[in-house]
Amino acid sequence: MVIFARYFRVSHLVKKLFKHIVILLFLPVFGWAQLAELGLYGGTSNFVGDVGYGFIPKGYSAGLVFRYQFDERYGLRVQGTYGKVSAQDSDSPSKFKTNRNLEFESAIFEGALMIEFNFFKYITGSKKYWHTPYIFGGLGFFNFNPQATFESELYDLQPLGTEGQGTSLSNTAPYGLWGLNIPFGFGYRVSVSENVSFSAEFGFRSTSTDFLDDASGSYVDKQKLANENGDIAAYFSDRSLTDTDKTGTLRADSGKNDWYVFSGITVFIALTPKGERCKRF
Repeated sequence: MVIFARYFRVSHLVKKLFKHIVILLFLPVFGWAQLAELGLYGGTSNFVGDVGYGFIPKGYSAGLVFRYQFDERYGLRVQGTYGKVSAQDSDSPSKFKTNRNLEFESAIFEGALMIEFNFFKYITGSKKYWHTPYIFGGLGFFNFNPQATFESELYDLQPLGTEGQGTSLSNTAPYGLWGLNIPFGFGYRVSVSENVSFSAEFGFRSTSTDFLDDASGSYVDKQKLANENGDIAAYFSDRSLTDTDKTGTLRADSGKNDWYVFSGITVFIALTPKGERCKRF
């Protein structure tokens, strides 16, 4: 009984100590926490990679944003975004790309965690600190699936192995359709009422893949690819306007991964009631 009593006292002290440690660790977070907001985002998208000319938006993007502002300068946000990107070599001023004649489109599903920094002091609902430019950066993951059209039918390009992936023509497996990205960018935020604010931003995404457009390496033998993966695979592997044997020559630049850009406007609604916010708000 004495041993049990001692054990109980020690266990109780350990639990109490652990509780205090947790409180001390998270006290700064709870002390700084100011305002939670939910936002609806909508805007454009564009692709920067091997295919096409990627500086003109050609798609759309939309999503939901949860934002938590710690003080007048710093905030944290979690964002889920859906977008559509596409590109065509026919739009490029490059003669190489025009002759290559590749094109693709892909839906993108993205989730990201980002930190924001306001250059000016900003408080939603404030008449003094009602606007600011800001920057943001973080880490995300995304799903993609490059597709292209042949005779009015849309085909998934990854299973076709257009550069010989997964066949005897290459020592590489088919590329994955999930990747990591680094979202970063800049924007401007404006408070328009006690609980409503707007932000307009440009968001760049550096990705971990060079296959967002299904182009990264060299041409393979079209006839051999047709024998293994079919005529459709051979067609999408080489859509060149000149009918020459390009086996072994560069189809794309494998030294640079693909990028995409989401740019648009977010409308935020404050979730924290005015009376429950910190006094500075």
